[in-house]
Amino acid sequence: MVSSGGGQYYQSFPGGYDEVISVGATNYYDDKADYSNYGPWTELVAPVGDQVFDVIEHVIHSTHLNGTDYVYGLGTSFACPQVSAAIVLMKSVNSTLTSSEIREILQYTATDLGANGKDDYFGYGMLNVTGAVVESIQRGSHIIPQDPTPTPTPTPTPTNTTTTTDTTPGFSTIITIGALVSLVAIVHLIRKKR
Repeated sequence: MVSSGGGQYYQSFPGGYDEVISVGATNYYDDKADYSNYGPWTELVAPVGDQVFDVIEHVIHSTHLNGTDYVYGLGTSFACPQVSAAIVLMKSVNSTLTSSEIREILQYTATDLGANGKDDYFGYGMLNVTGAVVESIQRGSHIIPQDPTPTPTPTPTPTNTTTTTDTTPGFSTIITIGALVSLVAIVHLIRKKR
């Protein structure tokens, strides 16, 4: 579970539980956002933005419920889903990762901010999604591609009747192809960095 806070040296819950990754927020300048709780329980931060007086600066935009507009919001509630999404990506490339391995990878790959090492304001540092996914792959990618759905062999029909056979690939084939394309792109990025 991942949880966010609310602006002071205060341990809130569920973020205070040992089983939960407590996430803070940063502003555009990689400083602690003024609304972000902090303390020794803070593990990671993610970028959100800030409000200075009446001016909203450099914030993360999100889709509106109507599906066409974008809105902004402030708060660690906008940082927390970024860590959750990173975990989903990590599990998508290595489904055998345990909760403790995921936590370790997130801490290890975080971009250190503030004082050297873990500190009360930024924890281990800024979420590094690319680093976390690459590390998950390097620890042993466990993507098992499914065999493509075989195309059914049409049954011979009488010559007087017209029949069409659907040869559209199945959903699992499309997902498998999408996963393989993503994996190839990630592996390409890893090799390019070396």
